[in-house]
Amino acid sequence: MLAQYFARQRLERPVVVAPDQGAVKRAQRFAERLGAPVAFVDKRRVQGQVEEVRATTVVGQVNGCHAILFDEEVDRGGSALEATELLLASGAREVCLACTHAVLSGPAVERLSGSALSEVVVTDTVPVPPGKRWDRLTILPIAPLIAEAIRRTHTGESVSVLFE
Repeated sequence: MLAQYFARQRLERPVVVAPDQGAVKRAQRFAERLGAPVAFVDKRRVQGQVEEVRATTVVGQVNGCHAILFDEEVDRGGSALEATELLLASGAREVCLACTHAVLSGPAVERLSGSALSEVVVTDTVPVPPGKRWDRLTILPIAPLIAEAIRRTHTGESVSVLFE
C-alpha cells in the first residue's frame, strides 16, 4: 500500500531511508518497489547513558533527494524527528515518514504535526481517531489488500506476494 502510494507521487530523486541498521533489509525491499536507492541512519549510544541513543550519521546519499523515512510504526515520534533533523542537515530536500502502524502515543501528534516532515503516511491497521489527525497526515486503507488476499485464497493464487 505504501509503495503504491509513493510510486503514484512520482517524486523527484527519492531515497528510502531506514531509521536504523536493523531496518535496512525492509527498506531495501520497499526501495526496490520504487526503483530508489537506500540510505540508513546510524545510531550510537550516548556516552555514559545506558538507555539513550542518538542519530549521528546518515549512511548513503540524501543530498538534494526526497527522503522517505520508512519504518514499521510510529509511537511517540522522537526517533523519527531526530532522523528527520539529521536528514535535512545532510542535504535532503524534504523528508516524509512512511510507516505501517500509527500508534501515536503521548506527545506524538504534537511532535509530528509541528515538525519539518513534509508528510506522514500511515495505514489504518491502527485506528487514528479524529483528534489525532492533522493536515499532513495521510491514512491509507488496507481493506483493498485484505480483499485481494481473500480473493487469491479462494482462487488458489499466491497470497505471499501481497505481503512482501
